[in-house]
Amino acid sequence: MHYFRLGVVLGTLGAAAMGARAAEVAPSTAAPEIVLKHTDPARVVFLEHTGPYWTVGPLFKQVREAMADHNESGPMFARYLADPTVVPVESLTTEVGFVARGTWEPEPPFKTVQRDGEQVVTMVVEGSYGTTTRYYSLMRDWVLTHGFEAVGPVIEWYPSPLRGAPPGARRTEIQIPVRRASSAVSAT
Repeated sequence: MHYFRLGVVLGTLGAAAMGARAAEVAPSTAAPEIVLKHTDPARVVFLEHTGPYWTVGPLFKQVREAMADHNESGPMFARYLADPTVVPVESLTTEVGFVARGTWEPEPPFKTVQRDGEQVVTMVVEGSYGTTTRYYSLMRDWVLTHGFEAVGPVIEWYPSPLRGAPPGARRTEIQIPVRRASSAVSAT
């Protein structure tokens, strides 16, 4: 599977979709910690988008407005479902949504689904949304050297920053679903 190559491209495109400025440079700091964890099951509400990843920006606005209208405060996410190195740009699919904590049952175009928990490699990155891509190669290296393989699309979680917070106060949690690599399982 090409999930790691996908992650590198998606991080770049996701940043563009979030309106990040490419010229913005984050201060040099130590790399954030990479953690293997199991996510909790969650009910998510989302919009689907087909087309270039860099055109999903308006979906974030729609999702934020729906959250406000229904008193929802769960974190927002973008889940990139296709590999842009294999799938034509016009056929790329994205889910943009949030974890629903209330009882709201959305109407189309919104969708809702109960997601099972899953094992993920995760890293929390602080700073502008445009600075997350530099960490994808670190995550890929960690997965390979620790005997895992990617088994699902990259998910970026965007907890809401405090109103008026500077770009450096933003946080993104990058998750890559993983399992033990076949060669690692047979070697044990």
